[in-house]
Amino acid sequence: MSAHSMIAQDQSDTLVPLSLARHGTKRWRRLSDYGFARTRRTVPIVLAEAEIAATALPLAFARDAAGMLMPVALLRLNAAQSPFVGAQGQWQAPYIPAHLRVHPFDARAADPDQPDSRMVLLVDESTGHVTDDALHERFFDPFGAPAPALEQVVAFFKHYQANMRDTRAAMQALTQLRSPAGEGLFVPLSAPDATQISGLWAVARDRFAALPNGSVGALRDAGALGLVMAHLISLNTLTYLDRAEQALGRTTPAAPEQMQAMTAPDVSDFLSALATSQDRDTFNTSGGTNTPITG
Repeated sequence: MSAHSMIAQDQSDTLVPLSLARHGTKRWRRLSDYGFARTRRTVPIVLAEAEIAATALPLAFARDAAGMLMPVALLRLNAAQSPFVGAQGQWQAPYIPAHLRVHPFDARAADPDQPDSRMVLLVDESTGHVTDDALHERFFDPFGAPAPALEQVVAFFKHYQANMRDTRAAMQALTQLRSPAGEGLFVPLSAPDATQISGLWAVARDRFAALPNGSVGALRDAGALGLVMAHLISLNTLTYLDRAEQALGRTTPAAPEQMQAMTAPDVSDFLSALATSQDRDTFNTSGGTNTPITG
């Protein structure tokens, strides 16, 4: 898949295919803050980053454009804004999902019904990262070829696409399994107050625990076992996410006993960890180049 093969024809929308006709004289500003993600509820996660993402973010499952359940990280529950994005746009979690770090770019299958078809490189024109500023990165060189920085973005998505194929294979194995009682493994995701979260799904612990050894082995062979374990462990962070939203949404001072209850040891520790922890991941974007590191 060359850089040219990922650059599609023109189209009017917020997230549009990158094209020489539309973006030949345009530039793009490297990511400096995550304010664009402030109101997002979920972000896609691929298999290679699931375990490290689970240390910081609740992982769930949502249907993609083809209707298949795929893993996502949950960025907010009930609040209008995510507590993982600070007032100045700083990311406040120990891990930044790869899909966010490559903003303003995205890539999607040219044919949604064929997720493994040729990928189309897209760019988000709504967040101020597409500019005319000569200090920013070119999309194309003066001869109309992808500029070196854009080639790095394409390289990122080549690796990301390969990881997405692995993720899809793992999810196919997972969705095909049935418990000994004949039930599927997925149930609606519940918030800490036990209300169901529309459009999001979780693996039922009891159904997963009842799987025979042969089924567990099949999941391991498909790469899905680690994903399930990461997902189940990550659900413990739902409570902290809920408390963080409540703390950040507080409009009146709490009584001293309430403040003591809130700060020891849950919300303050949680937010402190988010603000001070370091980004450790499979996809490294050191220097802002969005260049992946693969093992």
